[in-house]
Amino acid sequence: MNSLTDDLASSDMATRSRAHRALVRQGSNAVYALTELLKSPYERIRWEAVRTLSEIHEPSATAALVTVLDDEVRDVRWLAADGLIARGEEAIKPVVLSLIGRPASVRVRLAAAHVLRAFLTGSYAEILRPVVAALGLTSPAVDVPVAAYDAIEKLRALQHEEKE
Repeated sequence: MNSLTDDLASSDMATRSRAHRALVRQGSNAVYALTELLKSPYERIRWEAVRTLSEIHEPSATAALVTVLDDEVRDVRWLAADGLIARGEEAIKPVVLSLIGRPASVRVRLAAAHVLRAFLTGSYAEILRPVVAALGLTSPAVDVPVAAYDAIEKLRALQHEEKE
């Protein structure tokens, strides 16, 4: 595994591409190593790790992508947000929960807004609209956690209804 994750940092695009495909095939077995790469001081390494995690459809990969919503580099954050959007509704709850835990982070709020706006036309629109609206208010550090908590409660109730 170490050689594959090392290869993601290669200056050779073909080497990075081979490592990417091999790590995606490993699925959940690669998530821990890729998550460790998210701590790298090098943008390209974090970007490659996010790109790979985006193609591993496991809850642990989703959780890792949510942590990247606070990355210092916009392109890395946006790649993670797009990866979460591609996951569909499984990404909604972890993204909303991130807003409860880090409402003061402008980077998290902007990236989360990008993700949640993608779901405003679907069946979750009424639940998510107040959260997206709160993200644009003048005191989001106060308003966002309240709206996010309310959305989580509604999502839980909806899941409970679907199970019955």
